[in-house]
Amino acid sequence: MNSRKILVPINLNEPKKKISGILYPSMNTESNIACLKEVSSNVEWQYGLVVLKGGGISQYDLFKSIVDSGIAIPSVDNLVETLEKYLEDLKSFKIGQIVGINGLVNDFELFLVDKSKLLK
Repeated sequence: MNSRKILVPINLNEPKKKISGILYPSMNTESNIACLKEVSSNVEWQYGLVVLKGGGISQYDLFKSIVDSGIAIPSVDNLVETLEKYLEDLKSFKIGQIVGINGLVNDFELFLVDKSKLLK
């Protein structure tokens, strides 16, 4: 599964500020619900901005980035399946849209965030 779209962190208090990094679906260890985490820092973000990734990215590329960053992975197979679903789901969003995540990490749903309500 290859995708040309990825999620990058967005700070809604400073939406014009560029933040580097790629988000992936993970689980909040305190609440056991799905969240978005930045690959290199493992920092949790509430929302992500859909951007175009030149050359595309596969679930294996994303998996490799997560492993290379030193993040502990409880189940390789589960993570690869989660990343495949994540990249497939991203295809339904347009570049520039803000996306959030709901549900459990094995059964998550990406949703479109209404920018007009957030950026006031």
